Parts: sequence; C-alpha cells; structure tokens
Amino acid sequence: MKKKESMWGKFFLQIALMAGMAGLAIAQQAQDLVIVNAKIIPMSDSGFNTNTGTVAEAMAIRAGRIVAIGSAAQVRAAAPANAKVLDLKGKMVLPGFIITHEHPSDWDLTNPYLVKKVIPEEIAIHVFTEGTPEEQLQQMEQGIKAAAQRARPGQWIRAVLSFGKNYEYYHTVRGWFSAGHGHPFIPEPRIQKAHLDELAPNNPLTVRAAFTGQSYNTKAIEAIKAAEFPGKAAISINDKGIGAGVGGYRTFEPELLFRNRVDLLIELEKLGLPWWAGYGTTTWNTSVYSPNFLTTYHEMDRRGEMAIRLSWNWGWEFDYKNPYVVADMVGRTGRGSDYMWFGGLGEAFGIGNECSTIQAITDEGKSRRQSCSTVPGTPLYDSIYEVVKAGGRLTGYHVGGDMELDNVLELIEKASRDGGLTEEQIRSKRHGTDHGYGQPRPDQAARISRLGMAQGVTNITIFERPPYMFQNFGEAMVNLIAPRKTLVDAKVYNSFETDRPLATTEWNLFDILALGITRKSWDGKPYAVNQAIDRITALKTATNWSAYYLNKDNDVGSLQVGKFGDFIVIDKDYMAISNDQVGDVNILMTVVGGKVVHLVPSLARDLGLQPAGPQVEMNSPTVQLIK
Repeated sequence: MKKKESMWGKFFLQIALMAGMAGLAIAQQAQDLVIVNAKIIPMSDSGFNTNTGTVAEAMAIRAGRIVAIGSAAQVRAAAPANAKVLDLKGKMVLPGFIITHEHPSDWDLTNPYLVKKVIPEEIAIHVFTEGTPEEQLQQMEQGIKAAAQRARPGQWIRAVLSFGKNYEYYHTVRGWFSAGHGHPFIPEPRIQKAHLDELAPNNPLTVRAAFTGQSYNTKAIEAIKAAEFPGKAAISINDKGIGAGVGGYRTFEPELLFRNRVDLLIELEKLGLPWWAGYGTTTWNTSVYSPNFLTTYHEMDRRGEMAIRLSWNWGWEFDYKNPYVVADMVGRTGRGSDYMWFGGLGEAFGIGNECSTIQAITDEGKSRRQSCSTVPGTPLYDSIYEVVKAGGRLTGYHVGGDMELDNVLELIEKASRDGGLTEEQIRSKRHGTDHGYGQPRPDQAARISRLGMAQGVTNITIFERPPYMFQNFGEAMVNLIAPRKTLVDAKVYNSFETDRPLATTEWNLFDILALGITRKSWDGKPYAVNQAIDRITALKTATNWSAYYLNKDNDVGSLQVGKFGDFIVIDKDYMAISNDQVGDVNILMTVVGGKVVHLVPSLARDLGLQPAGPQVEMNSPTVQLIK
C-alpha cells in the first residue's frame, strides 16, 4: 500500500511542479499571414443545420489569431504590415480538425518512422513489420532472432505489428493477442510467451499490435516484476504472456523503458505532434496516463514547442477521500496556456466493457464478457462522484454500452444535486462521455442534451464492428454503433474521435470522417444507414462541435475574427465531391496559430515556401498519395 501511495505522490508532485512551469510558457512561433484567392469554409454556424457560414476568399492572421476574413478588399484593409501573402489559387481552406479522444503518446511509440529516427537501441532494439499477417509473422520471427543475436544481456527487444495500408488486417492481427478493449471477433492468440521465449531466451521481449494488444516473454515479465515504476499495478499479464487491455504499454513503456530519458520522449513528440498535424489535426484531447509523458508535454509547452494544441485530462487513479486533490482538480480545469490546458477528470483507470441492455442472439454473443465499471460503491465511482459534486468536470471518459451510460448519467445528476449545483451550472460544465460504443439510446441522448453534455463518437467503430455485432446481437445493437443521427436529432453536440494509430496506413482524418457519412464497414456494406449524417454535419463534428466539447469554442473550431488561425488546405472541393470521394481528400497544408507545421512539396512550390513537417521529411504513406 505504501508503494502505491508513493508512486501516486510522485505523479501528483510532477503535476504540481509542471503546473508552475506552465505559467512560464513562451509564445509558439507564429508568422503574420494573409490568405488570398482561396475558398474558405469558416464553419461559423454551430447549429444543427447544414449552414457553414459565409464562404470567404481571404483571411488575415496576426500574432496567431484571425483579424479579418471575407473579401479580398475587406482583408486587405486589416492585413498586418509585412505579413506573408499566400495565394492558394482557389484551393479550399477548412478549420483545423479537433480530435476529442486521441492518444499520440500511445501511438507515436508504434510509429516506425519516428521510433527509428529518435529512439536508440540502448532503450530497445526495434522490429517493425508490414504486409499480410503471415508475412508479418515471418518478419517478426526473423527480426527478433537477429536482434537477439546482437543484443547485450538484459537489453530490451520490442516488436510492433501493423494493420495494413487500409486497416484490412486489423481484426486478424488484434486477434493474435486476444486483446481486450471490446474487439468484435474470435481471438486466436498466436503470439504467446512460450514462442517468444524460443525467439529471445536471454532478453526481455515484448510484441505489440499497433493498437491495443501486447505479449511478453519470460524475461520481460521478470524485468517488470523486479522493477518499481508508476502504473505498475495496472499491468495484467496472463499465463500465456498476453497483456490484458491497455495497461502495459501505457505504463511500462514510458515509465520503465524511458525511466530517466524524458529527453527522448520530448524529441519523439517534437516529431509526433506535427506528424498528426499532417493528418489535419490542430487540437486534440486525451487523458494522460504517464507521469513521464505529462512532464514531456508540459516541458514542450514551456519551451514553446507544441506543434498542435492539447487539452489534457486526468488519467490516473487518486485517493477520492483527499479533498485537496479534488479541489486542485476542480480549480485546475480550463487553466493552462494557449497550447496546453487541463480539461478535467478523464479515464481514472476505469473503462466499461460492452455493458449493454442489448441481449445476444447467438451462443457466441452470449459468451462475450460484459461488465460495468461505473458502479456505486467502487473507488472509480466514488472518485468521479467527489469531483463532480465539488463542481469538477468529467470528460474524455470511455463508456462502453448503454447500461454503463445509464450509470454515468445517474452519477452526474446525483453528484451535482448533492453538491448543490443548479441546472445551469451543470450545463456549464459540458461533461463529456466518449466513443459511442453501443450508446446512447434516444432517451439517453435527450438526457445528455438536457444536461448540456457533449458526446464523443469514434467513427472507426463503424468500420470495425457492424458485421460481427449484427450477426450476434442483431440490428438493435448496430443502431447503437456511433449513433450520430440519434445525437443530432436530440441536439447533442457530438464530437470527432480517432483513437487509432495511423502511421503505417494511408488514412488521414477524412477517411475516418467519411465513415459517418457512408456507414460502410470493412466488408464494404453500409450498416444502420438511418444513423448516417450529411457531409456538413460531419464537418461540424470535427470542428465547431468538437470545440464545444472542449469548452474552447471561443478560441477554436471555426475561422472567425478573434479565434486562433488554425486551418488546413485540402486538395479537393469538399462541397462538390461525392460521398464516396470524401475519404480521398488529402491534406496539403496545416497551419496552427499562423505557424506552418505541415506543407507538402507541390503546394510549397506554388507558395514559394519550403516543405514542412515530419510526414513530408519521412515520406509517410499519406504524403506518398499526393501527386
């Protein structure tokens, strides 16, 4: 018990120290810009309609914020002196995309481009695979054997598998790990401890899917057991060497492998964050699960090195009986710099798993484990209760299933009433629950709307889950997979999530945005088309509605005077192409607060600028698609 308290104390101390540093944050480098001859879609109307606001042809940015937008004449009159003028020759400009649930700190350590450039072999010898599943198994075995031959005693070996250019191998590769996280397929655990021991008998070895799922050999398990590091208690490894859920990579990788090397994590994220800008991201929201990664982002913010904006949430367990911690969490909400601020209480080591009122219709469906996490009387429930009662904000909270959502909504209302909050005060918190995994039902959407809450939705579940869910749970369950139309009808601001690694794929954010429009799954068939939304509504989910979710709609989410100059330039007319072409849109340029953080060579030549960003430098799959 004392060890757990000391690790928690270390985490809280780091937060307190870094919070003090945040006040010293210097301004990110920004250039005054004037955009001309463009088709600027401002997304200035956040209503539940198809109005984007008045299309503009020019825009001026001074000191990182928009000072004029409209006609060329209007902008010319307000343009900053000595501003750089960019003639876009009719190209379309959109607000930068806001992802309200994403984990670069999880995925950047699976990005082969970044890891090979930044992480030395003294931390771990890395093996990355690509191609078909069987090709990857062969590459994995050969790569691990070669690594083991040159590794010194005790040196870590780390292999990372991929899902294919278009996620076509996602289910197969994840199934090899029997991964948790609600995967809708039959597991086939092929990467087990006994085999890994044969490949690397003398070195700690871990094999990870690009998303969740991780296996360990005996030496790795022994090393983890022998070490003391924050978050160790969250790691669960079965007798086959397979780690359950997400505890392993979120704790031992940044805290054990990088124990004294936060400098390397900083270098990783100095490339990782602009890499995400290459997909169209300008702001993201996440629970932070690692003290070292929290230190990393605070230090980058202090130095003025954050390429995109971060709303961070508490992603660590805490003693809910400690009123000081609760008061600090409540008082910290919304505070920080323009590039990093505290969003609220996030995933405090608790995730509901398929906790649903929908009954299975097959034996296979009935065999799936269903559990609720937000249950009265548990430490997780009591922690959330105390924060909400004190006037704090719940956000970024994973909810798996409509029964789990019932529990969370009841908790929010009870804690708020017990804390004496008025209905208007409750609405002002903008509590947010995430993912749309089997929720909400229409009656729940109405309740969410009444409470002024926001709902995060992960479109990629439309790609991953419907065939399996339809077969084993029926149409009722499929209608609860990313039910955006239900949310729109209830006038609930529903935001945009990715929550998946993209580095080895050809996908950018438009591929994921398109899923909410077409509702097509991996088998090419559309499911629950009654939950489909139009392209303007889809764009609102990734811009001004996501800004509402973050309680930052005065600063981001649309291109309007006074807001940050965060925008993307794309290669197609989003308003004119067919629904099936939405996923073919490419990102040519991303600007955050007037600073160019991603720019492909073709547009760079037209603008007289140098190409920019790690995706361009390292020729990522998404950049390779751009002609």
